[in-house]
Amino acid sequence: MDATTLALNQLPDSLFRTSKERVVETVNPQPRRGHEYFIGWVLGHPLDTHTVLVFDCTEYKVVRFGHYSMYHVEQQIKGLADLSRYYNNALVRAFDRNKALVSALEMQGVWVERVKLTRSKLEDSYENLAALRAYDMITVSGFPDLQAELDVFKSALTLDESADYSLQVAQQSGIHALCLATYDLTPEFIDDLRQPSITYGSGYDPELEGYIHFSW
Repeated sequence: MDATTLALNQLPDSLFRTSKERVVETVNPQPRRGHEYFIGWVLGHPLDTHTVLVFDCTEYKVVRFGHYSMYHVEQQIKGLADLSRYYNNALVRAFDRNKALVSALEMQGVWVERVKLTRSKLEDSYENLAALRAYDMITVSGFPDLQAELDVFKSALTLDESADYSLQVAQQSGIHALCLATYDLTPEFIDDLRQPSITYGSGYDPELEGYIHFSW
């Protein structure tokens, strides 16, 4: 009976339908050609771990995130350099508090943007991140540790119009790494990129008396 069933299932119309394949979103996907990536790098306190976040600036989503051991400085720098090259020579953004490590990374041929860590700069980054999250303009799915930090992240104005960070732990490295990658991606900037534009192209429309095509 088993042999007969297996034989019949080889026919075009099998006895038992196979289940539909499911497409599961993978964490740490392959870099895509033509996409631009930013890497947010935050050193830990104390210096036992460091945080690395890779952000796809083309699709506005986090594609890699993790807390890593500071095991050996040379291996850490080499790992960051390899990660930058892997993600299309991604720009690494880091706070300038540890100039020696940043300089060591630059010596590996990596383009590093040193971000001066000031209270006003961090508050502006918090405000921008809160706005991006409020409008669902960035995606962080697949990273529970980062999502947990975002769940308690708060950047709301109080009655005196000053920012309230009472629910935020001072050293949330995931939030800081995300801020490094997204501080200049304001909602207005993303909206402008997503607005439809009209350019002259190869499609002729006699009613419009010209060549026209729509692009996003």
